[in-house]
Order: sequence, then structure tokens, then C-alpha cells
Amino acid sequence: MNAFINEVKLDTCNYGSLSLNSNVTEHPLENKQFSDIVSHIDNKPLDFSITCSLSGDDRESRYQALLDMRLGKEIVYFNYFRAFDDLLITNITNVIDTTNVIELQISFKQIQYATVEQAPIALDSVRLDLKAQSDAGKQGTTENPDIQQGGITFESN
Repeated sequence: MNAFINEVKLDTCNYGSLSLNSNVTEHPLENKQFSDIVSHIDNKPLDFSITCSLSGDDRESRYQALLDMRLGKEIVYFNYFRAFDDLLITNITNVIDTTNVIELQISFKQIQYATVEQAPIALDSVRLDLKAQSDAGKQGTTENPDIQQGGITFESN
């Protein structure tokens, strides 16, 4: 079975490593509540590497296409027995470059997307603090019966 990075065919392919890491706090937690514990765990994106080879008359153009994907920060997919989407190529190392074969080590990192959800807020939980206007700074002024508290003027006809 051939492997592909987008439409670029890889003639041979071997997985180097597949890593799913998490950072966990090293500080003591206040309690054993599930919500407090998971807020101190940071799941890192999938990253993995492969060793592959390109051969044939079009190997140079396929190699250049891979370099262009990395330099252009293109989001790619990798398909070899299993499909991986939303990847960035983080490293390409040219291991062997002979007259017939180019052997590469390619590293990928999967992009994580955030989802935004708006939690409903019950109206009874909303508290408005309205302060009455003070008379501070109004020295030397007289009250106008056409002005109500709050600064809104009503004209009488």
C-alpha cells in the first residue's frame, strides 16, 4: 500500500513514532473534585514522524512539493493504513539522496481546534447594581423641574 501526503505519493513508508502526550500539573491540588483535576491536565496535539522514500523520474518534483507544503505552512493530510487530517509538517530531513532514491524523515503535528460554546444564563442569576446619582459636584446649581433623576429632560407643552 502506498502512502500519501496530500496528493504526493511516497514509495516506501515506515512510522517512526506516534506520540500522544499530556502535561499534568506538578503542584498539589486543593481537592479531589473531577472538574478541578481535569483543569490541571493539558492534552498536547498528536505528533509523529515517518521515514519514507521517493524514487522514479518524478522524485525531485515530489520532494519539492513536500518542501513547498512545509514552507507554505499548508495544512495537510497523511494516509497510510490510517488517515490523519489537519497536520502541519514541522520538519523534513533529507537522510539519503542518491541518483535513484531520496530518503526522508518527516515530522508532523496535528492542529487542535478550539470550540466555543455559550452557556445559558438564567435571568434570576443576573444582578444589576444601579447606584443613585449623587449631588456631588452640583454646588451653585438650582433644580429644574423639567429634569428628572438620571439626566433625561422632558419638555412640557
